[in-house]
Amino acid sequence: MNETLQQLRPLRPLLVRAAEDVFKASIGKDEKLKSQLNHLIAVTNEAVCHDEIALYLRYQSAREGAPIEAGLSASMIGKIQSIFSNARPPIADEHLRVAAWRLYAVYLARAFTYSKARNAPHARGPR
Repeated sequence: MNETLQQLRPLRPLLVRAAEDVFKASIGKDEKLKSQLNHLIAVTNEAVCHDEIALYLRYQSAREGAPIEAGLSASMIGKIQSIFSNARPPIADEHLRVAAWRLYAVYLARAFTYSKARNAPHARGPR
């Protein structure tokens, strides 16, 4: 296992819970949100710093007809920044931050899909 994956290991459950928390209050009603989350995954795969990814989310929330609401964007960014700040020692290494974002973006897409299905009128219970 490479060093980055080893360093991310303790963060994985925190990233999963953060992604789930983002969609507890608001799952987003716009079908474009799923597409934007997939774009976020692509952005994280090309990014070299945390700020690039945060800027992408802020940009999406500022666009006309915003596919990602400003509050949702702020929640996504805030939750991962909190993980970076509260880790001991705090995570300052950009390479590690971007690697965490890559996982987090995938977890966000999964959490959105699950929340949307769970809240649909025809939803079946958890499998």
